[in-house]
Amino acid sequence: VRVCADDHLPARRIPAVLATLGEKSILIWQPTGGGERYRMLDTIREYGVHWLRGLGEDDTLRRRHRDHYLALARRGDAEWIGPEQFAWYDRMTAEHDNLRAALEYSLAESEGHSALEMAAALWFFWYGCGFFKEGRLYLDQALAADTAPSPARVRALYVSGPVLLCLGDLPALEERAAECTALAARFGAAERACAAATELRVRVLRGDTEQVLSRVEAQLATDWRAEPLTLVPLAALVFGAHTLVAAGRFEEAVARLDELSAACDRSGERGMRAWGDFVRSQAELALGRFEEAREHARAALLVKHRLRDGVGTGMALEALA
Repeated sequence: VRVCADDHLPARRIPAVLATLGEKSILIWQPTGGGERYRMLDTIREYGVHWLRGLGEDDTLRRRHRDHYLALARRGDAEWIGPEQFAWYDRMTAEHDNLRAALEYSLAESEGHSALEMAAALWFFWYGCGFFKEGRLYLDQALAADTAPSPARVRALYVSGPVLLCLGDLPALEERAAECTALAARFGAAERACAAATELRVRVLRGDTEQVLSRVEAQLATDWRAEPLTLVPLAALVFGAHTLVAAGRFEEAVARLDELSAACDRSGERGMRAWGDFVRSQAELALGRFEEAREHARAALLVKHRLRDGVGTGMALEALA
């Protein structure tokens, strides 16, 4: 409705038009778990695109389409850390092709920062849903296409952090972190927090124990517990616990993970809690508490499998083995 409705086609008429096009087999109706969707054959789509171009309406419709999916990405960004993660996963994977089309249009136009904003807003899709390589592709393209200093660029550099961390690309992560830190100094506290979180990921991938722990303490010394939950403190808790396990400080790691689980449970968050369960399984295994280790590894596996996160699923399976 937001994309197609205009003076010629009021929003109230769209459901009837869709039904009629379905009856004539121009559209194909598909029921889904989240409602219903329509699709069309490629030949019909190409024919429609040809007419849109001939009418001079192609760019207008693509811009409306982009704006709709940019708004959807922003909503997902705001609501992902919460009880609706599985619903957001289902919705965004169903819209995967539309997200790609909106990103491609954003990359092709030169006005504003829509490509950077959309690629960054979709962090939860790239990172939370396991689309690391695709996320890197679009973030790389958006950063290359829009090089002007801006808060949008800082955020895109920051979002590159978890993606590159999961891909294990330390040189690229170091490069993004250095630019993020230098650029963030020109803006406000939100941008500087993004830079600090990106620098922390560099230290994690380097295995720099003391630097990780000191930076974790700095990030957790804020009043994050009194504010809406975000990725930054959750990631700091996971990184801190992981580093403590690697250093053989297992009981300290468990204490960190207890705080992580409590914070996630209060908000209904599942994805980061699953990362915590994975690290907890390692700590419990090292402490000889095998049943507890298995329980946490299975909990991590169930969530990561539901979110089709291949990296998280593989790590949980390894812990179980």
